[in-house]
Amino acid sequence: MENTFKLDTGDNLFLSPHITSQTIIDLVQKLSKNELDFIVLEPKTPIKNSLYIQIIYGFSVELRLVLPNDEIRHYSYETENMNEVIT
Repeated sequence: MENTFKLDTGDNLFLSPHITSQTIIDLVQKLSKNELDFIVLEPKTPIKNSLYIQIIYGFSVELRLVLPNDEIRHYSYETENMNEVIT
């Protein structure tokens, strides 16, 4: 079964299959210009325990995991490299 996604920018909500690599590139570029505050990409079914990935202005990339014992782990990575974020 194919997983579906939603991508939320606060102002717009994109749903599978309308989320493309170009959509993500365009939105990250808007983040870099301070035209957006965040992007959240959320799979319908967690991927390797990942509930979502979030990118916040200034390129703070965050990942939230839920482990089998219902423990939540939150990881954050900061970079100034827009290409790294897109990848």
